[in-house]
Amino acid sequence: MAGEGMGGPGPMGPGMAPGFSIAVTLGFSLLLIYPFWRIYRRAGLNPWFSLLVLLPYVGLPAAAGILAFQSWPNGESRRAGKGVFAPKSSGGGSG
Repeated sequence: MAGEGMGGPGPMGPGMAPGFSIAVTLGFSLLLIYPFWRIYRRAGLNPWFSLLVLLPYVGLPAAAGILAFQSWPNGESRRAGKGVFAPKSSGGGSG
């Protein structure tokens, strides 16, 4: 069976053990929990939603989607009053 590599054919390529791939995925997910926890808390949402990143393939998009499509109670309204998001006025006069 020439050309199959050391680990044989598989979706992770030759020579890569499935356990290693799972460990790397879990490691990256664990690294993302803390930042998502803080973002959810600052947005006024339940920080336990950050555990969604542990779900393979759907967890990270779901966690980001919750943040993207929720209203942020302590964000834009405060900055908009300072003129950060306010449109620039063109003057309007013949000055």
